[in-house]
Amino acid sequence: MSPSRRALLSAATAATTSVALAGCSGTGSSESDVESSPEAVDGGLGDPPPYAYLRVDTDLAAVWRSRDDQSRREARRHPRPLVVDSQSRADDLAYADVDGADAVREFVADTDFDAETVYVDQREVQSCYRLELCGASWTSTDIDLEYSRVGLAYDVPCEADVEVIEARFLRLPDALSHEDVTSMGSSTGTGGCPDDHAPVAGSERPGHDGGTTTEVESA
Repeated sequence: MSPSRRALLSAATAATTSVALAGCSGTGSSESDVESSPEAVDGGLGDPPPYAYLRVDTDLAAVWRSRDDQSRREARRHPRPLVVDSQSRADDLAYADVDGADAVREFVADTDFDAETVYVDQREVQSCYRLELCGASWTSTDIDLEYSRVGLAYDVPCEADVEVIEARFLRLPDALSHEDVTSMGSSTGTGGCPDDHAPVAGSERPGHDGGTTTEVESA
């Protein structure tokens, strides 16, 4: 393990704040500030619903709306959250060409949009780490997630100071409207989640025994 990798894995988590994004899920919507904290996750939010997972080993988005005129890969930097509230919006999604993308596409397509909504949250993370989803809460206007950042084992290949993208596709058991959801935020701690909430489809989680299940089951 190189000194830079060792230094990265032993360093304390720095506090960061993301820039608010306007119009990321529909007209008038915005993303609330996202803060990272070195404090351990306390599990204050409820258990997350079933979700699919993609990890892309670049700093480009894992999924995007094909109608957003983002044909160039460079246009997909700074990935944004998405509220998918209809089959037409689901059909409009384009996915990065990575393992697990077909299973995630099926997971999204199998959603009953009369009673459910898919919320897509995309996060940048250093490649020697992964995020664990600890909790979620939502109303008709707000969605909040709780993560923990976990270092990969020393024998998992990664590069220090390289950013990758992790995307989670949460199937919320409520019919929300992308026009009504105006606040989307998350907090990130360290030390792992109180309970492991494994994804039901998509990419394998790096450094996690067993990876993920690729079979898709309706919630």
